[in-house]
Amino acid sequence: MTTATLPAPTVPDVGASGIVHTYCCDEDVALCGLDVSGEVLVEDADPADECLVCVELDDIGGPCGVPGCWR
Repeated sequence: MTTATLPAPTVPDVGASGIVHTYCCDEDVALCGLDVSGEVLVEDADPADECLVCVELDDIGGPCGVPGCWR
Protein backbone atom coordinates (compact mmCIF):
# COMPACT_ATOMS: atom_id res chain seq x y z
CA MET A 1 0.00 0.00 0.00
CA THR A 2 1.37 3.40 -0.95
CA THR A 3 0.41 6.67 0.60
CA ALA A 4 0.70 10.10 -0.96
CA THR A 5 1.80 13.14 0.95
CA LEU A 6 -0.27 16.22 0.18
CA PRO A 7 0.78 19.80 0.88
CA ALA A 8 0.26 21.00 4.42
CA PRO A 9 -2.53 23.55 4.83
CA THR A 10 -1.43 27.17 4.65
CA VAL A 11 -3.17 30.17 6.14
CA PRO A 12 -3.88 33.24 3.94
CA ASP A 13 -5.37 36.51 5.13
CA VAL A 14 -8.60 37.53 3.42
CA GLY A 15 -8.10 41.25 3.79
CA ALA A 16 -10.69 43.68 5.09
CA SER A 17 -12.96 41.05 6.68
CA GLY A 18 -10.32 40.25 9.29
CA ILE A 19 -11.11 36.53 9.04
CA VAL A 20 -8.20 34.21 8.31
CA HIS A 21 -8.81 31.15 6.13
CA THR A 22 -6.83 27.96 5.46
CA TYR A 23 -6.16 26.32 2.10
CA CYS A 24 -4.42 23.14 0.98
CA CYS A 25 -3.80 22.07 -2.63
CA ASP A 26 -5.56 24.97 -4.37
CA GLU A 27 -4.20 28.21 -2.92
CA ASP A 28 -7.08 30.16 -4.46
CA VAL A 29 -9.82 28.28 -2.55
CA ALA A 30 -10.09 28.14 1.24
CA LEU A 31 -11.12 24.88 2.91
CA CYS A 32 -14.54 26.48 3.53
CA GLY A 33 -14.91 27.14 -0.22
CA LEU A 34 -14.24 30.90 -0.20
CA ASP A 35 -12.24 32.34 -3.11
CA VAL A 36 -9.04 33.69 -1.52
CA SER A 37 -7.10 34.27 -4.73
CA GLY A 38 -4.71 37.20 -4.53
CA GLU A 39 -4.87 37.53 -0.75
CA VAL A 40 -1.82 38.11 1.46
CA LEU A 41 -0.38 35.12 3.35
CA VAL A 42 -0.28 35.22 7.15
CA GLU A 43 2.23 32.95 8.89
CA ASP A 44 1.07 33.07 12.53
CA ALA A 45 -2.60 34.00 12.65
CA ASP A 46 -4.36 34.72 15.92
CA PRO A 47 -6.67 31.73 16.55
CA ALA A 48 -9.49 34.16 17.38
CA ASP A 49 -9.35 35.44 13.77
CA GLU A 50 -9.53 32.02 12.06
CA CYS A 51 -12.53 30.88 10.03
CA LEU A 52 -14.37 28.30 12.14
CA VAL A 53 -15.34 26.22 9.09
CA CYS A 54 -11.73 26.06 7.87
CA VAL A 55 -10.54 25.11 11.35
CA GLU A 56 -13.10 22.29 11.62
CA LEU A 57 -12.38 20.94 8.14
CA ASP A 58 -8.63 21.08 8.80
CA ASP A 59 -9.07 19.26 12.13
CA ILE A 60 -11.12 16.42 10.63
CA GLY A 61 -9.06 16.17 7.44
CA GLY A 62 -11.89 17.16 5.15
CA PRO A 63 -11.67 18.10 1.49
CA CYS A 64 -9.22 20.84 0.63
CA GLY A 65 -11.33 22.36 -2.13
CA VAL A 66 -9.75 20.50 -5.06
CA PRO A 67 -12.09 17.93 -6.61
CA GLY A 68 -10.86 14.43 -5.77
CA CYS A 69 -8.28 15.65 -3.26
CA TRP A 70 -8.77 14.46 0.32
CA ARG A 71 -6.20 15.14 3.00
